[in-house]
Amino acid sequence: MKRTGPGGYMMTWKNRLQAVLPVVLLGVLPTFATASPIVGDFGMGGSASVTEVSIDFFCLLVCPGTSGDIVISPITTTGAFSGLGGTTGFIRDISGQPVNTPFSLSEWIAFAAAPGLFLDLQFIPLGQGTPSTDCVGVIFCTPIIASLVTPNNPAGLSAFNLSPGSASFEVRGIGYSGSSGTGSTPFIGRFSADFPGLTAADIAALLNGGGIAKAYSAAFVVGVIPPTPVVSFGGTPGQANCHGKSVSALTKQFGSLDAAASALGFSSVQAQQDAIREFCEE
Repeated sequence: MKRTGPGGYMMTWKNRLQAVLPVVLLGVLPTFATASPIVGDFGMGGSASVTEVSIDFFCLLVCPGTSGDIVISPITTTGAFSGLGGTTGFIRDISGQPVNTPFSLSEWIAFAAAPGLFLDLQFIPLGQGTPSTDCVGVIFCTPIIASLVTPNNPAGLSAFNLSPGSASFEVRGIGYSGSSGTGSTPFIGRFSADFPGLTAADIAALLNGGGIAKAYSAAFVVGVIPPTPVVSFGGTPGQANCHGKSVSALTKQFGSLDAAASALGFSSVQAQQDAIREFCEE
């Protein structure tokens, strides 16, 4: 049986479900047959021990292998996931999987109330913040980790997006019922955790200092990708400081880039960053 998380960190997870990324980013995923497509969305929560290179999902009950347990949100479950709200499931640990490189972690997420429904994890994209080894003085930061250097990640960027009060990362893969060989559809998902009162540098220091036990929430969309909203930002297009001013204005207004993306209707922080780059004519 997998070890359990510390009770002090098992707080009620928030129902701040996020939408996810534009369809253009799905180009990194392999193509599969879709004879029996799985379509829908769901949110979930749990707790985990998180370092800059791994996630050990905690298990409060009996979990198979190196897995933790999850609770499906009772608020948002649609399509293939309808009726699963309030039920439990399992999620396999993330440890050793490369960033920005395709791989396969089969049956990564399983659902206790739907035994034949699975999500396979296949890709973890790079974070979209400003690269930094310590994130000091950086509002929206992606840590640089030497151990993550690979041919597909020469700068050693992590998957994390760190901003004042929050941390997030995004994932890609496929969802299917029964076997992926009989049909599957791509999913995109986003994990986030709140760190009230902490800067991006503070959060980076926690991750680098041996990790932290933390409650998290996550949201997934399988097969359906929402449109990207049109928004005007705080910077001046064409000026060198346009991006920085836009990010600073969003953080000041909404408290964090995670909260801004949700409030403005963006599919993710990465989608919001892409919109800022387009607005600023980068």
